[in-house]
Amino acid sequence: MQEQDHEHEDLTGGTKPTEDAGDGEGRKPSQSMDETIEPQPRTAIPEAEKFVGIPRQIGNFRVAGLIGTGGMGAVYEGVQEQPRRRVAIKMMRQGIASRAALRRFEFESQLLARLQHPGIAQVYEAGTHDDGRGGVPYFVMEYIPNAKTITDYADDHRLDLQERMAIFSRVCDAVQHGHLKGIVHRDLKPGNILISGSGQPKIIDFGVARATDSDLALSTMQTNVGQLVGTLQYMSPEQCEADPSDLDARSDVYSLGVVLYELLAGRRPYDVTDVPVHEAIRTVCETEPTRLSNDDRQLRGDVETIVSTALEKDRSRRYQSVTELKRDIQHFLANEPIEASPAGTFYRIQKFARRNRTLVVSAAVISLLLVAGLIWTSIALGLISSQRNKLEATNTALQESNQGLQDQFESSMSIASAIGTEIYEQLQRMDASLNVREAIARRLLGHYENLWETSRDSDVLQMIAEPIESARIQARIDIGDVLGGSRGAYTNRGLPFEAESFYRDALSDVQAWQARERDSVEVTRLHVLTLIRLGDVRYIGGTYSEAMRKYEQALALAEPWLLRDEATEEMVRLASQAALCVGQCATKIGDPQLSVDMSRKGTLILEDYLKFSPENPGLKRDIAVAYRNLGFGLNKLGSQDNEEEVMSYFHQSRDLFEELAVTQTTNGRAQRDYAWARYYIAYFLSEGGDADRAGEELGAGRDLLILQLVKNPEDSDARRDVIRYIGECIRLEPSVGGHPFALDSCREAVMKIQLKVEEDPENLPLRETLEELKRLLKYQQSAVPGT
Repeated sequence: MQEQDHEHEDLTGGTKPTEDAGDGEGRKPSQSMDETIEPQPRTAIPEAEKFVGIPRQIGNFRVAGLIGTGGMGAVYEGVQEQPRRRVAIKMMRQGIASRAALRRFEFESQLLARLQHPGIAQVYEAGTHDDGRGGVPYFVMEYIPNAKTITDYADDHRLDLQERMAIFSRVCDAVQHGHLKGIVHRDLKPGNILISGSGQPKIIDFGVARATDSDLALSTMQTNVGQLVGTLQYMSPEQCEADPSDLDARSDVYSLGVVLYELLAGRRPYDVTDVPVHEAIRTVCETEPTRLSNDDRQLRGDVETIVSTALEKDRSRRYQSVTELKRDIQHFLANEPIEASPAGTFYRIQKFARRNRTLVVSAAVISLLLVAGLIWTSIALGLISSQRNKLEATNTALQESNQGLQDQFESSMSIASAIGTEIYEQLQRMDASLNVREAIARRLLGHYENLWETSRDSDVLQMIAEPIESARIQARIDIGDVLGGSRGAYTNRGLPFEAESFYRDALSDVQAWQARERDSVEVTRLHVLTLIRLGDVRYIGGTYSEAMRKYEQALALAEPWLLRDEATEEMVRLASQAALCVGQCATKIGDPQLSVDMSRKGTLILEDYLKFSPENPGLKRDIAVAYRNLGFGLNKLGSQDNEEEVMSYFHQSRDLFEELAVTQTTNGRAQRDYAWARYYIAYFLSEGGDADRAGEELGAGRDLLILQLVKNPEDSDARRDVIRYIGECIRLEPSVGGHPFALDSCREAVMKIQLKVEEDPENLPLRETLEELKRLLKYQQSAVPGT
């Protein structure tokens, strides 16, 4: 059974995205069919197999070898006799071009042949090749020896910032030439931007997507989901809508922005490699990319502004032509002011407020209450400080009064912390309250920082330094969770590298504290918690070996405390969490036995503690998640002897989730957990060929999630779950008798949510969810004949 994204859900409800196979460390290669005109050595055709599945002749060109294959087709090395030259022949895959595109193909290919620019690979000829199943388009292009993708070339030659910007400016010049000829590339990505051995940029496939409608075909053909996701990372939001008539030069500007981001940062603005297509589309259309300066501070300022302007979701705010983009790059290289300006705070706030009108009002009220609480605390602190000064003048009463002040301040600190913690936890449950949560977490951190600085010069506050230091470190972790933590926060900004900065600061503080006081359960708790968070950041980034080291360090710190009387429930849960995370990393690096061993350890830790607290719902949920992880781990071992045990763990997990859902009917997470537990049972049943029972479980889980959304339209988790579940139904349909569960689910969700929108037309989040479901329904209808 293939692992699902949900396997990586942690014990607090966050979800870790899956990554590519292998360790995944470093830059991921651009996904393109064009390891073309040779970034990689061509494959010679063995004499015995020379023409098995590979054409001998394409048009007037003799095929000499295979250069590469991909979602759109294959690229061959060819030889032309007159004039004598080597060429690259790109043959599109059968079915990639629509009938309308084939009719238009000859006209479009004539336009491509007129593109004459040193930065564009010359198209010598185009035609259709009859492979026995009909005409297949092919293009004969300039052969570029010793070529590398632009990102590989920059890395291999260790180009600095100025050199990378300069070579990218030359790429812009070539793209603009095509635009002036009326041709939009539509498929710009590193794999299509090559650098020759002499350092000359060469853009390949200029206009091929338009000539064949292949980008639109990829976006509507279910057989090409993998290739679509790879291409999606460079497509503009408007291109993701699959409307070729609505594309102009600004779509290429966006794609160039993605390439420039990757060229400078060594990674893409967002990685959607392993997510369902609809979620990948939503990411491209809605998610703001991580700031460039998070990786390298020298990218702050003009470079970051240039890239962010090219990557604007709203194309009216983007550079309106590649010429404008190139002009700003040249301004930067000449140390002149650029023309673009960063988006203002008012614009960002306006965008957020439009999406979350009701919640902004609610959050504002809560913020006022918090400010009032902080003002009260500050006044109390001022009174305490004033009273302390008076007491210092009265030496005979100093000791007694100091004790009284300590008691007063401890009470004040307790109240302030309780207010901050309670409001912050409530805000975690509010939909899209990220701005408010971040502002409050930062305010609390500032409050505790001030107390910490004051305590260093105060004998009284030194007596209660531990709770101040604990609150200060916890506030750093909370900010990290809001910015990009994969657990703890219900939602986050998706900025793991910014989150890592706060986690590292927290780790530095806790290590300094632990050097002074080693045998403290609170210091150890914070140390373990911070290491797990840092491991999460590494896991999200695909560096699983580094993540495993962090989790192992956390487990080594937490495990000895399990035998001590001071062990708290949170320490038990953190120890189990660390063990389970080591198991998840072991799966990723190809060690299924270690994965099972660590999953068993995490499960046993929880089971032992549950004996002392058998009705604890939090522990029950943790164990349910642990059973599920253990089931996945055992299944990875691949032994048929494990099948019964695997199914047993999945059923135990589902039974616990069902118990929690029945006893906590108002708890949205409990209902969500139970729905997904039924999905996992359906998945396993489908693997075993029991399509009928799999369909029943799948439908039951779907209905639970739709019900939750209808009951709680403001709940962002409920909205995301419905979209995600339908995506998983798409993956399971071939295994459950071909029943169109995804299509049925889409229709039912659209119908029920449409009624809710009609009742509450001002509910913007719900309307956005409805539009997303309609878009997904459109894709599904195009994939299912007769709908």
